[in-house]
Amino acid sequence: MTLAAGSAAPGRGASASARSTESALRRAILALLRVVARVYFRKISVVGDVPRGATGRVLLPNHVNGLVDPLLVLTTAETRVAPISKAPLWKIPLLGALLDALGAVPVVRRRDDPTKAGGANDELFKTVGHHLARGGNILIFPEGTSHNEPGLVKLRTGPARMMLWGEGVAPATISFQAVGLEFEARDVFRSRVLVFYGPARTFASVAPASLSDEERVQAVTRVIEEDLSRMLVTADNWEERRLTEQVAELLAHEAGETSFEGFAELARAVRDAAGALRLRAPALVDPVKERTAAYFAVLEREGLSDQDVTSTNVPLRAGRVAPWLMLLLLPLATLGFFLYALPYRIPRWVSARAGGEGDLVSTLKLVAGLVVFPLWACSWSVAFAFVLPGMWPLLAIFLVWTTPVPALWWLDALEDGSLERRPSRHDVVALRRAAVSAIEEARVALLAAKAV
Repeated sequence: MTLAAGSAAPGRGASASARSTESALRRAILALLRVVARVYFRKISVVGDVPRGATGRVLLPNHVNGLVDPLLVLTTAETRVAPISKAPLWKIPLLGALLDALGAVPVVRRRDDPTKAGGANDELFKTVGHHLARGGNILIFPEGTSHNEPGLVKLRTGPARMMLWGEGVAPATISFQAVGLEFEARDVFRSRVLVFYGPARTFASVAPASLSDEERVQAVTRVIEEDLSRMLVTADNWEERRLTEQVAELLAHEAGETSFEGFAELARAVRDAAGALRLRAPALVDPVKERTAAYFAVLEREGLSDQDVTSTNVPLRAGRVAPWLMLLLLPLATLGFFLYALPYRIPRWVSARAGGEGDLVSTLKLVAGLVVFPLWACSWSVAFAFVLPGMWPLLAIFLVWTTPVPALWWLDALEDGSLERRPSRHDVVALRRAAVSAIEEARVALLAAKAV
């Protein structure tokens, strides 16, 4: 087990050319993974304190979507990071080599090896701690495993113990940062995702040396949980959590609140108020839900945010493909539908056959797609090269590799209704006003009920 590929000075015993080759390979893999992420997700929004050139940093995301979670962090963090991953992943063909190229470190969990000794993690903590002390960064999931819950599961103390080892080697240099991953629809191809980087904190400021080692570990673990809880609004189900975030977004913009702490505080207040509203004034819950959902559905179709609507000069459909261009691309999209109709369904079939549920669905679809689509495109290319005469194979191969793009654009357009009549700014503002009015009515009624 080594952290050479992810450390600040990878492979100290290797030659400069070997280190250069390793770095180039890692950059190439990350570039490919960014393309994969941008194809799989319709939109990836990155907000917060994105780490740029960080050293000795531990990134701590929530974990609800299998291998998709580390992919999102590795491709959005603007610094070199070594992921900590469960050992069984190295048994998957090609995935083990990919993890090695990214500098990943295998962790053997007790569920993977029941014979694992009680203190077997000490060597791992020590290795990662020294890596952090040398200025390297790591990515580890404090929940320990991917899950399907709409809130956090109990956090493990392993990340804090790793930082404690590093602090013992190089005091006052270790920092950590929670990362919130919010998915619009975790298992749906071409859905949206938000990557929310929380505030960076130093280990020493959260867990001063005057505390015992165990107290320091518990203090850091507690702050990690608090930071993630501020970003991830818990609810009984995913629909309620999304509604809570939307209401909080509206209120934040109404109040001119733009900070991470302010939004998090509003979201928690909305969550608590929603519970009280269901008990004291349940008749007002549905209007808030219906009007807010109607407003944000239009925003999604138009590719806008609530902040766009509250500004004065943001055009509708910013960044979308123009309708006239969509019509011109329809023949290419139709060809793409024909060429890729079967492989488009294969990842779903693989996921269903493998028993993929919840957090594993996206991972299975993504891995299956990475295998199926290139092989399918190569197969068509070879077939056209042998069957068609003259220069026609070149055109056919070009179409094989390019028509999936307009096909995806058309799938998105058909899914989100972007080919329908464009609403005017007045229409969108009116929907927003109706949602805010319903929220304000509920707030007043709740205050009145509490005063009784």
